[in-house]
Amino acid sequence: MKNIKLQVMNINEIELNLSILASQDAHIYYFDIRNFSLYVEQFYCLLSNEEKTNAHSFFYKKDEERYILARGMLRKLLSNYLEISCEQINFGYNKYGRPYLLNSNAVQFNVSHSKDIVLFGIAKHYLIGVDLECIDKNLEFDAISERFFHKNEHDILRKFDMPKKREVFFNFWVIKEAFAKAIGLGLNYNIANIEVSLTEENKYRIAVLHDPNETLLNWSLFSLDIKPDYALAIAIKGPSPTILINKIEL
Repeated sequence: MKNIKLQVMNINEIELNLSILASQDAHIYYFDIRNFSLYVEQFYCLLSNEEKTNAHSFFYKKDEERYILARGMLRKLLSNYLEISCEQINFGYNKYGRPYLLNSNAVQFNVSHSKDIVLFGIAKHYLIGVDLECIDKNLEFDAISERFFHKNEHDILRKFDMPKKREVFFNFWVIKEAFAKAIGLGLNYNIANIEVSLTEENKYRIAVLHDPNETLLNWSLFSLDIKPDYALAIAIKGPSPTILINKIEL
């Protein structure tokens, strides 16, 4: 797509990048935590006391390190946009647990992770939601789709055999979740309100939004393929943005 750009970014380039974020832009970053174990101690020092306490609450070391790396990288990225130190960033949380910046009303962000990949979405002024899911080949998803999917979505799924059927299910799911996260409700939103379809060009889109509080005209939604066996979706409340996808490497 002409309004989506991809690039690989070295972690040391984050601080060199001016991160100019226009109102019509969305910046996406992702990294594999398995490659950043040497940064755990450094990123731990960037965290707030509350985040350090949260990190120590995990039973498994891997989960603790994933949390530290995700929060540390988020602070590192946001400090660049806000032009303040990582330690100066302050987060607030809505009643559903969605984090937001106390330092700025302009910069919006959202976070998702699945297995070893952590994903960040950053936009200016417009609400943004991102969702990433590893396509689990062992997941029995029929019961999930029965509960959360519209009849028309079931009709689409029935057209396919495995593994395409599983791929379609996960792409439907991340689109629903990205929208729910963008509006700040996450799992508290009835994602059955979101009816996703598959076009003749094999593109995913929201066909109908059964929600009197929202209209599709206000939203831009994207289903992206950035890594094999993963499904990714971005939802932005605003005109169709230019999306810059950054893979962060060492």
